[in-house]
This record gives sequence, C-alpha cells and structure tokens, in this order.
Amino acid sequence: MYAFRINKLPLLALLMTAGFSLQAQYDILKLTVFDLSDTNKRDETIIANVLGASDGFDGSLDAWKLFNYGGNPNVYSFHAGDKLAINAVDLSAPKVLQMGIEAPQTGSMYELSLEQIVHGNPYEVLLEDKHLNTFMD
Repeated sequence: MYAFRINKLPLLALLMTAGFSLQAQYDILKLTVFDLSDTNKRDETIIANVLGASDGFDGSLDAWKLFNYGGNPNVYSFHAGDKLAINAVDLSAPKVLQMGIEAPQTGSMYELSLEQIVHGNPYEVLLEDKHLNTFMD
C-alpha cells in the first residue's frame, strides 16, 4: 500500500487522457506504473483537484478502477474500499491519499512516474511505501 501527501492551493488545468474529458479545468496529477522489461505493460490513475469534491466516490467526477489482466500492472487510489481510476478530491489543504499498486510479473522491475498537469507551481507530492516505511519525492 502507498500513500501520497499532497500540498498546494488549487489551480487550473485541463484533463484530456485516454479519450476522457472532465468537462472543466482542474489540476491533474497522473501516476503511471510500467514494467521496465515491457513498457507496453502499464497503467495510470488520475487525481483531479476539484474544489468541494468529497473524499469518497463522486458519481459525476470519479471513475471506478477496471483491473487489467495479461500480466499488466494496476495502479489506483482508494477510499473506504472504493478503488478508483479517476479520483476527484479537494486539494485546497494538504491531504493524504491512499494508493494501491499491483505488479503481477514476478521478478520484473517496475517504475512509477508522476506527471503534473497544472497551471502555476507544481504540487509537492511524497510517496510513502508502507511496506518499507520509506518516503520518496
């Protein structure tokens, strides 16, 4: 299990990924995991900064996680048991988001990357590895 700590006031950006549009402008944090031995085996999850969004599932903003198969990794955020591919949250104050990563290929090396689609200053994002009890930025 992983957690992200995010600090920043809300700004604006436009989400356009995998044919999906949030219909409005929001800051976007996109976390991608891919298998270093086969970069076609990848997955991504989106965190959108939406003022007033709840931490739980928002039917008009969030999307459930549909899990990959065939040796592909999975990455998602979750709250109260809900696993989400797209998670709109209010980041007007620092927040910890629970993240899940499933890497099915035994012996494979995986890489995580974070893309910030924002106007203005980027977010300060830390990844906490709950298994190793370490933090990475």
